[in-house]
Amino acid sequence: MKKIKAESLLPYAILFFHSFLLILVLIIGSHNILMAYTNLILFLPFIALLVIIPMSWYAVYIIDAIVLFLIYYISEFLMAVRGRPLNYLDFFCIKEGMRVSSGYSIVFNAKIGINLAITVIATFLACFILHKTIKEKLNRKKKALSGIICFVVSIGLFSFYYMTYFVPNRGKLGWNERQFVKARGIFCSLFSEYLNGSTKKPEDYSSQKVKSILNGYQVTETKTNNNTPDTIYVIMNESLADYSLIGEPLLNSDPLKNIHALNDNCFKGKCAVNVFGGNTCNTEFEFLTGYSLMFNPNSIPYVQYSFKNCHSVVEDMNNSDYNCTAIHPFFGQEWKRQTVYSQLGFSKFISGELFSGKYTQEKTYDLFNDMMNGKFDSFGDDLEYVRNYISDNECYNKMFEKAENKKDFIFSVTIQNHGGYGLEFRDEAMVQYINNGASEMEQYLNLTRISDEAFEKFLDKLRNDDKKAVVLMFGDHQPALFFDDYSEMNSDNGNKYQKIADAYIVPYILWANYDIDWDAPEFTSINYLSAVLKKNCNLPLNQFDQFRLDAMQEYPVITSNFAVDKNGEYCSPEEAEQAQIIQDYSMVQYKLLFDSTE
Repeated sequence: MKKIKAESLLPYAILFFHSFLLILVLIIGSHNILMAYTNLILFLPFIALLVIIPMSWYAVYIIDAIVLFLIYYISEFLMAVRGRPLNYLDFFCIKEGMRVSSGYSIVFNAKIGINLAITVIATFLACFILHKTIKEKLNRKKKALSGIICFVVSIGLFSFYYMTYFVPNRGKLGWNERQFVKARGIFCSLFSEYLNGSTKKPEDYSSQKVKSILNGYQVTETKTNNNTPDTIYVIMNESLADYSLIGEPLLNSDPLKNIHALNDNCFKGKCAVNVFGGNTCNTEFEFLTGYSLMFNPNSIPYVQYSFKNCHSVVEDMNNSDYNCTAIHPFFGQEWKRQTVYSQLGFSKFISGELFSGKYTQEKTYDLFNDMMNGKFDSFGDDLEYVRNYISDNECYNKMFEKAENKKDFIFSVTIQNHGGYGLEFRDEAMVQYINNGASEMEQYLNLTRISDEAFEKFLDKLRNDDKKAVVLMFGDHQPALFFDDYSEMNSDNGNKYQKIADAYIVPYILWANYDIDWDAPEFTSINYLSAVLKKNCNLPLNQFDQFRLDAMQEYPVITSNFAVDKNGEYCSPEEAEQAQIIQDYSMVQYKLLFDSTE
């Protein structure tokens, strides 16, 4: 039997230690050898694939380095612009990411520079050692065969690791993704998110149980002693936060002074969402469907699910003879909205391409190319822009314009305050809100000032309109900025989950141009809000609406990060899920979203 030369094993050893070193430096970013090895196991199938491909060892080392550095850089970039690291669901959203990435500056700092230098030096040394020690010509067939063996072995190691570590605890994620990635590494985090993002059938679930639960609620009809509105406007305002709801902000002035001063026929409360700094579509999904991501915490439903037979508030509005229109002043393809809106029941969708009439839907590709080349006003020269985006004011004008029928339900997702708060946007007349001068936070606060002024201007239009109108406005999430330096958010509060909640609370406002005796909670979560809206608009409430309003009495706030019970006590999602009505909620949601059987 021919002996295996030690020299022939050297390329594999170099590759192993090259990958291990870069994972330790880039993917882990600490001296945790055990977690570096864990991430290496998860990366082994890709390493084996590089060995199988018939190319030189030098190319293998270089590609290995490029892939690891790119994964590291992308995660650092996402942390900088949205406050969250790389998530496995981001791979489903590459198109959406490309569309908005032009609004951000390239992220580069000393840490990234040092790690880039380490990557280049490590790869150069790997190639240099190989060059000095390996004398015989590369046998590509042997290399490919050994790669197949390596791949089989890596799958075995991966399977063993999966069964012994992940299966017992499903690699459970904590609420703080940043801390999880820092402690365990990107690959471990991605795999954990994948496992937790899978759809799980609730324990003891059956279709008959769900029928029994819903049969306990009766459909209510419209009351005759109170008129319903002619027009219902719902505004999901991009990155709109009100820091006064979670602490005492240390500001020189109030950027939301018009909203705070609003007192005619209005109700103002705070709402909990599941996302921070990004994934707008998840808040949108919870409002439109009434489903809670507490039960599917790591999913992006717009990307992953079909909504052909999905219940939605849009369907309810159609049943109440409202004409349903969706408006979003950006690309219609973003988050698959063109498909999802149609499935949810909207008869019209006015995306950014159609705002001015300059472009038709068929010319989206040309418009996208213009945007990539920095022509941010390509949606139409006649439109108003703030930074690179169509303004809130322009969006509200479009909403008012489209309320042309006897009854309209208009749902709008704004874009003006989208992340990427570089200092190129300056307004010399703007109020200096914070003491340390111009910063990303100051730019963001001035954007909210512009939103506040646009909203007040929109309400003035409705005050003079003959049609009865109701407006619901809420933020989709807080911006990927941290306000700790400028506020005293819950500084005296010792409850862990109340501190977690600070990052997930946004304002919501109900307003009407006629008298309404508002019946709405001061603090709730986004999954309940459509039922609250229908109730206050005197619209029929179906069984799911009634069930949600009942659940809201026991747990007015449920999210994947925290929950709040009827006594105002903050707790973990797991604790809330012990309550019978929340268990029922998970079964009802699973039935309506995933189980089409009778």
